Amino acid sequence: MKIKLCGTLCVAVTLLALMGLAPTARAQTITTMANFKAPNGRSPWAGLVADSNGNLFGTTRDGGTYNLGTVFEIPRDPNNTLTGYATSPTTLFSFTGDNGANPYAGLITDGNGNLFGTTVYGGQYNYGTVFEIPKDSSTATGYANAPTTLASFNGVNGKELGSDLLIDASGNLFGVATFGGDYGYGTVFEIIKTAMGYDSLPMIVGTFTYGNGSEPIGGLIADASGNLFGTTAFGGELGSTGTVFELTGSGFVPPKFAGTPGQANCTGVTVSTLANTYGGIAHAAKSLGYANVAALQSAVSSYCGQ
Repeated sequence: MKIKLCGTLCVAVTLLALMGLAPTARAQTITTMANFKAPNGRSPWAGLVADSNGNLFGTTRDGGTYNLGTVFEIPRDPNNTLTGYATSPTTLFSFTGDNGANPYAGLITDGNGNLFGTTVYGGQYNYGTVFEIPKDSSTATGYANAPTTLASFNGVNGKELGSDLLIDASGNLFGVATFGGDYGYGTVFEIIKTAMGYDSLPMIVGTFTYGNGSEPIGGLIADASGNLFGTTAFGGELGSTGTVFELTGSGFVPPKFAGTPGQANCTGVTVSTLANTYGGIAHAAKSLGYANVAALQSAVSSYCGQ
């Protein structure tokens, strides 16, 4: 084989190719499904979630009627033979400040298809909110046209919520506030589901002191025992710049799987039920607090005894 005189990198890549170790490439096409402009939202920072019909939902940090962010949908459209989706986002609603402002995080869904999210600002104290978008069959989108504010944060129980929520098997919501709490360095909170809906006062289940971490910007994950894990951007012992933490005894209830342990179809039934319930196995993993699909599949295998 002729080696081009193109420098050390070119020779290295050629040698790797001869050894079968060079990275391979595929013909790839990135198709733009929708473009945002300020009226329908601006700067979607977080990922998407899909419902059981494959419609896509997300948030934009800014834009909308009040330039405080939006929740949008990109519905399925069988008439679009290119992507199968609508070519522009549908704004479900614009945040007003009173019901929240500037959602940096994405949405999660519960077993009934209701959507939940957080905002960094807005609400009663302008320190952020947790909101719900209930299913509503009377609207064109199938979802309520305005969010239900489940909780407004007051600083004492946390402020500035910038990451996704978790939902446990009982429907309780867990998350982190980047700042606030007794020391101002952030909190881990729970919003308890009640017979009437949700408790409007968040319960603190963990407080950061700087010594154990400061400013939890990322979200939480959970294990099969209900322990919660996350990271902080700053804080820690001896001048550490950030931590990984575990929170035990939070009350997080691990998911109940649908299959029957010991039966041959346990894994299949469990995975298909999760996928149908949460609009895909990836979204089930996200909503239930697993780090990724593989972690959820491992939990299912352990549950089914495989």
